[in-house]
Amino acid sequence: MQMAKPMNWTPDQLKAIDARGGTLIVSAAAGSGKTAVLVERCIRRLTDTEHPCSADRLLIVTFTRAATAEMRSRLAEAVSKKLLEDPTNEHLQKQQMLLPSAQICTIDSFCGNLVRENFEQLGLTPDFRMLDETEVSVLQQSALEEVLEELYAEQDPDFLKLVELLATGRDDASIEENILRLHTYSRAYPSPEHWLQNALGLYDDPSRAYRILRASLQELLDSWTLRWQNVIRLLQSERQPAEISFDETVACIRGYIAEVDRLSAFLTAEDWNGFLDAVQDLTIPTLKKPKVPKELKDSFVSPALELAKGLKSEFTPGKLPKAFQKFALSEEDDVAVDNALLKPLAQKLVDTVLRFDEKYSALKRDENALDFADTELFALQLLVEDPAADPFTRTELAETLREQFEEVLIDEYQDTNKLQDTIFSALSKDDLFMVGDVKQSIYRFRQAMPELFLARKEAYPLYDPETDEYPGTVILGSNFRSRKGVLHAVNYTFSRLMSKAVGEITYSASERLNFGAKDTYRDREEPDVEFHIITPEAGTSAEKKQAEARHIARYIAKAIRDSQGSEKPLTYSDFAILLRTAKDTAGVYRKTLSEAGIPVYAEQGGGFLETPEVMTMMSFLSVIDNPVQDVPLLAVLLSPLFGFTEDEVASLRIGSRHTNLYKAVLAAEERGDAHCADFLTSLRGFRTLSVSMGAGELLRRIYEETSYDAIAGAMPLGEQRVANLQLLLQYADSYDANSSYGVSGFVRYMDRLGEQESSLGTAATLSPNANVVQIMSIHKSKGLEFRVCIVADLNHRFNDSELNRKLILHPELGIGLQGRQPDTGFTYPTLCHSAIREASLRSERSEALRVLYVAMTRAKETLVLTAYDAPSRNSDKDPLAASIRSASAKLYGENAVPPMEVLRCNSFYQWILLAFLQHPDAALLRARDAEGPVALLPVAHSEEAAPVRFEIDDGAGAAETESEEETAEAVAADAALVADLKERMNWRYPHEALATSLSKRSASHLAEKPFSTEFFAESRPESLSRHGMTPAERGTCLHKFMQYADFSLAEHDPEAEKQRLVDRGFLLPDEAEVIDSEQVRAFFASTIAGRMKKSPRVLREQKFAILLPAGQFDETLSGADASEEVLIQGIIDCAFEEEGSMVLLDYKTDRVKNGDELAQRYRDQLDLYKAALEETLGMPVRDVSLYSFHLGQEIRL
Repeated sequence: MQMAKPMNWTPDQLKAIDARGGTLIVSAAAGSGKTAVLVERCIRRLTDTEHPCSADRLLIVTFTRAATAEMRSRLAEAVSKKLLEDPTNEHLQKQQMLLPSAQICTIDSFCGNLVRENFEQLGLTPDFRMLDETEVSVLQQSALEEVLEELYAEQDPDFLKLVELLATGRDDASIEENILRLHTYSRAYPSPEHWLQNALGLYDDPSRAYRILRASLQELLDSWTLRWQNVIRLLQSERQPAEISFDETVACIRGYIAEVDRLSAFLTAEDWNGFLDAVQDLTIPTLKKPKVPKELKDSFVSPALELAKGLKSEFTPGKLPKAFQKFALSEEDDVAVDNALLKPLAQKLVDTVLRFDEKYSALKRDENALDFADTELFALQLLVEDPAADPFTRTELAETLREQFEEVLIDEYQDTNKLQDTIFSALSKDDLFMVGDVKQSIYRFRQAMPELFLARKEAYPLYDPETDEYPGTVILGSNFRSRKGVLHAVNYTFSRLMSKAVGEITYSASERLNFGAKDTYRDREEPDVEFHIITPEAGTSAEKKQAEARHIARYIAKAIRDSQGSEKPLTYSDFAILLRTAKDTAGVYRKTLSEAGIPVYAEQGGGFLETPEVMTMMSFLSVIDNPVQDVPLLAVLLSPLFGFTEDEVASLRIGSRHTNLYKAVLAAEERGDAHCADFLTSLRGFRTLSVSMGAGELLRRIYEETSYDAIAGAMPLGEQRVANLQLLLQYADSYDANSSYGVSGFVRYMDRLGEQESSLGTAATLSPNANVVQIMSIHKSKGLEFRVCIVADLNHRFNDSELNRKLILHPELGIGLQGRQPDTGFTYPTLCHSAIREASLRSERSEALRVLYVAMTRAKETLVLTAYDAPSRNSDKDPLAASIRSASAKLYGENAVPPMEVLRCNSFYQWILLAFLQHPDAALLRARDAEGPVALLPVAHSEEAAPVRFEIDDGAGAAETESEEETAEAVAADAALVADLKERMNWRYPHEALATSLSKRSASHLAEKPFSTEFFAESRPESLSRHGMTPAERGTCLHKFMQYADFSLAEHDPEAEKQRLVDRGFLLPDEAEVIDSEQVRAFFASTIAGRMKKSPRVLREQKFAILLPAGQFDETLSGADASEEVLIQGIIDCAFEEEGSMVLLDYKTDRVKNGDELAQRYRDQLDLYKAALEETLGMPVRDVSLYSFHLGQEIRL
């Protein structure tokens, strides 16, 4: 990374460079010259004339190979420069010689070398190798299968209950996934087994869980009190005519506050059961509104009253407030029962993980191999006597290494975990030098633990060179990367959003970014920061993203155009578009920008095995291994490798109907088919070579003899295709280096990866000098910088799927399991699970804030924030006005946004709105809801409220891309051909009446109008194409939700359950968006749902097939046509057992006026369902019901 380096070191940088004699932690803000300071410190240590340090006595640990290479390069360059100044300096000459072998490395490299050098102490052989990620996956799967097979054979009741609890389908995928999750999670600690055994503590002593929930509930109650008090203040300050009084409204609100205070008193007294009783008795009566004289009603406007109405809407008479529904509000006796039931299951899970680890370790020993986590654990085993002990005792080896290293320097310390931190501590003599920025710790999903950085930073006082006392903290707050306006916008945003409660750090003066690039940038008139909101029409998620991408394309084109003639014109490579997640999103932006003529590059994560060129080559290898496989053989024949046409393949099958495809090709060769003969000659040659060649060598021969890489290069996206083929070759070479199973083994190996949905990324093809706009994830952008940084797709919802799992994990609280009702199978939140979920939610939101911080600090000159705000379907409300109204209701704090409101947001967009709504330049936003509560907000003037340009794109400037239609020249028709075609098309089937009654019909079609070709629509109506899904498609989405949803989760939080199903691939984002959560809640509150929840057996999507005479359902048929049997197939939405009989339930989403209309429409269909269910299950059906989601009611038939 090139940055504007200061001419002189700042006083704080000099502290970090020159301090000696003790442990130092350096909190280096974004763009503060962290790497330059680290290099300079090392150089001064190496060139110190009074106390020179040799290069081989420094241990410098980085977290990426790129950072290691950069550090080594900078040090070598600096030493060479010093030698030019003093060529006869023998010490410098020695350092130049030692640098190539100096301990400048990643943590993985250091631990790996330490283990290799001391392999005998660990019982290893010296020639062990490191497993790559794909090999790890294969070995872990083998170990899992062995362990589960043994456990099923043992029939341990606790294990079987655990499987039932964690199951999400009919296979073992869920239990396997959870074993691997817990195994990986535990290996970030010095002693995984010790952590696992301690992870069950909440089940013996739930006091910490109670404390967490009480604190969260108290914070919620306090927020309600503050919001109501804010409403009272605003009501009393509003200027209204004398005839209008808010006295009764205020008195009513004071009653609400008294109710909240009553709840708080129980929490303060730690009376949990009393609190639960008080919650059940919570009384929030209807809000009393002022009496407005008739003559004033048209002109009456009260933003404060609107705010009160919005807050009151969170409370429904007779129901728990929605905010309470996420907590496990169970009495203490019930909690004790839950814990007694769940602890054995949690213990069984821990035992299973330890058993898996034994199997996995044995398989690795058989392969004489280690994974990277092994090297860290083994390294610690070499350095401390007992990894589980705290404090630890160093080994003799550790003492020797401590004397060897004069200083241990750690880069990116905020991304370390507990295991790595213990290794560093064991190696140091109280001379650790740690540098990082906790605000840029964004790898919690990789077990990074920013709390380690925070603990040291808070424990160590600020370092003072005068007293030279250690340990100490140095803060580098000057940013040399960005313009002042960018820095002010970052400071303005995070001083309002980031706190100790949500963010894990208070964004105080010491955390603010100070402008350091005074000699780099000149002042300019236009703002350095822009916030663009696009308001497209209702549509799918992809359509909304396309609208945003079109806006970004116009912005980039205009910015480049306007910069021409300036001192430094913009080019495409100056722009970067950063996304919260690039997977499934980057493609939309790439395609839309490309269509607008913007050259763009987006690295794609995953999907390698699904690319056509790789699938073709893997199919060919599979056929070489075993040609008697129809699917891969068909793929190879039709591929550009051999160029068979569909007609040729069809002819092969016609010639050999009752055999496999390979035998059909052999038969065709015997008949003299030259194309088949050429193919078989080639195949036989490669099969012969495969006996003596590895997979990599064989692939090279295939590429050479078929020129397939050249063929792929000539296709669209050819460069990417060729790179993918070369990457496949690398995987094959890697496999050959570690295995002797040849082509057959490689094919099986890659098949396993595909089955495990391994995220093998496609090859990177971006040239360093390519003039393209880059699209990447925010995580990929860390450490990079761009002249113009566009942070897009701010609407992307936070992924809370980890929080909604049945098994949830926490570093300190351990393992949390949901409960399961044995009679119905429904799961429910428990106290331990809820407490861990609440603690984890704060950690997740804190991490998300840091991700946003990283994104905003990538910009050098211009920061652009973009989001879309589109209406929901069938709504004529202004979505942006609604978003502003919602945000303004949360701004009741004095300066910063209340932490509870930051916690309750679910996207960057909501945060940015909260941060900027009171900005002096945000009048455009506030005017969008001028009569709402936003009108009462004070403007937040401050020194850091630097100019920001706000833009709302309502679609008026949308660019239409038109392509010229190509017109083919008129060609004279062939008269004979025309006559033949007319004869064929005018032929009439003799049993046309029966043709309209399909021989296989769906039962649902029996409820449709009579079949008639004259009612076919030849195109989709424009309104449906423009505005999204049809009602039928929306109904299908709801049916999919009801098929796959976990009912216990859906009942309490439909939104979270929708997101879980999207995350697990059961629903597409667009499908989830059209499902009405309120309709789902209404269903689960219904009587029929209550009966279903009590049932011991619930069937979903029950398929059936029965034969019926065609005339039974089609009165237009007669004679032989009517007696012809027709197969009727159908799927019953839901059926459940009740008192020895079945209850049939069918979901309907039709928009009807009443239940009678539905009953009349579907009675025949449901009669058929009833008969089919009784025949299929052999049980009587006692009740048949429809449930109308539109009406919110059950209709019994």
